[in-house]
Amino acid sequence: MRVIRWLVVGLFVLSLGLWTLVRYQEWKRQDVHAPIITAQPEVLNLSVDEMKTGLMEGVQAWDEEEGDLTEQVILGGLSLLSSDGSCYVSYTVFDRANHSATLRRKVVMEDYHSPQFQLISALVFEQGGKEDPISYIRAFDMLEGEITDSITSLENDLDMGQPGEYMIQVQVANSMGDLSELSLPVHVLEQGEVALENQCPLLYLACGESWNAYDYVWAISGQGEEKLQIEDGVDASTPGVYQVHYWAGKQHTWMTVVVYE
Repeated sequence: MRVIRWLVVGLFVLSLGLWTLVRYQEWKRQDVHAPIITAQPEVLNLSVDEMKTGLMEGVQAWDEEEGDLTEQVILGGLSLLSSDGSCYVSYTVFDRANHSATLRRKVVMEDYHSPQFQLISALVFEQGGKEDPISYIRAFDMLEGEITDSITSLENDLDMGQPGEYMIQVQVANSMGDLSELSLPVHVLEQGEVALENQCPLLYLACGESWNAYDYVWAISGQGEEKLQIEDGVDASTPGVYQVHYWAGKQHTWMTVVVYE
């Protein structure tokens, strides 16, 4: 009996040893290492046109067990814009063991500017008209194209039944949180006055850029034989919203000029 007992104990110890050895070998074969993502340069400088194709520049991924995983890197979305006009892009990669790695990288868009507004016609109306000035406003973004549907009106003291100058304030934001606001003048004409044709009702001008109101006479038409006169209120050296008044007799129009930094 004692011999049998020792044989049983021996078999148990041997089985335990074999089981431990198998588990150890399995553990050694396990993938316990997460992959690594690197990006050079750390800060990516791109033009807006390069944003569609250049975000993967200099990105590499490596896993100790599987080797090069660069082709499996997943490009994430862009963050909201920072105060300096930059944003961040994220990258993620998985290995076969479902370990993951993530990298966040700063992106500077060298030629980017905030969304801008456009007017399809000058905001000049005859007294008693039923037009809605907001319907004349469009908005465009360098990254997303037209974002007119995102325009909201903030303030509006317009009275189409009373001649005079009014202001409407509008704002628009793109999906990256970049917000643009603009106060636009609206003119309601006196009885008997009519609006001139104006092909350039809204102009953005970089601060310090050369400016001459006479350079835009080509955009004004409809005055017939009347002499066109100009009242230029633009200060191209100071950011702000300005107006240029073009008129001939009882025919009027205004160009709004936004001087930006």
